Amino acid sequence: MEKPVRKYNGNHTGLLDALAAIESGATTTNRASKHFGIPQKTLSNKINGVHTKKVGRPRTFTDEEEKEICDILLCCAKVGAPLNKRKLMEIVRTIALHKGIDEGKFGSRWHRDLLGRHKEVSLRTLCAVSMKKSREWTRDRCEGWIKLLQEYADDGYLSNPDGIWNLDESGFKLAEMYDKG
Repeated sequence: MEKPVRKYNGNHTGLLDALAAIESGATTTNRASKHFGIPQKTLSNKINGVHTKKVGRPRTFTDEEEKEICDILLCCAKVGAPLNKRKLMEIVRTIALHKGIDEGKFGSRWHRDLLGRHKEVSLRTLCAVSMKKSREWTRDRCEGWIKLLQEYADDGYLSNPDGIWNLDESGFKLAEMYDKG
């Protein structure tokens, strides 16, 4: 026995028009079903509020909480210390523990879904700074660097955008490098 072919494809504009016509009293459910090509049971369910819940498992964090997590990620990236996946997961698990949520829910799948829901956030791979360069950066070198920048500012190089060069390859260790995962 063959399964019957479903003719209704879920056209939302037709569904909204049919519901508006029924609720205004201009037509009956049966007539709207025939006119708009929508199953009568679908229209009846929509009018009576049947199947109004979202499909699938509810999310662990609310929309507001996820927005705050994304704001944390964006703020860290703006100051030059982006969070990698491992650090983000540590923060999220800490928040979950404080809320009394099972921290085991937050793995690679949750991370992937978060990035899918919030397109303004993306995964970045940090560039490693060699440990040798990192150890060479002492307090004296830092003070010398600041003095040099002050001299450039006094000479007017930093007030003119044409005088500012890319100085980010100096071995500052802003973030810890872990694996790519």
